[in-house]
Amino acid sequence: MREITSEKQLLEYINTYKLESVFKKDLIPHLSLYDVEAGERLCSQGDASHCLYILVKGKVKVYTISPEGKTLVLSFKQPLEVIGDIEYVQD
Repeated sequence: MREITSEKQLLEYINTYKLESVFKKDLIPHLSLYDVEAGERLCSQGDASHCLYILVKGKVKVYTISPEGKTLVLSFKQPLEVIGDIEYVQD
């Protein structure tokens, strides 16, 4: 996961998705923009999360692993979607 340090690009996403009402100006300095490679894991079920992700570009596959070790796709997420909210809230 690579951090994108362009505040201009971050503000463009906030404007594009009309998130000004969600992220007030005081919160902007605490937001980060990341580029994630295909296949890279954002979070895992049961892990504590210290971040809340909002998908603004691309898509994310949500899956689980069965007791037999098979990957079971639960859904595909596309923008605008919150990811890791349950892990973040449950700590």
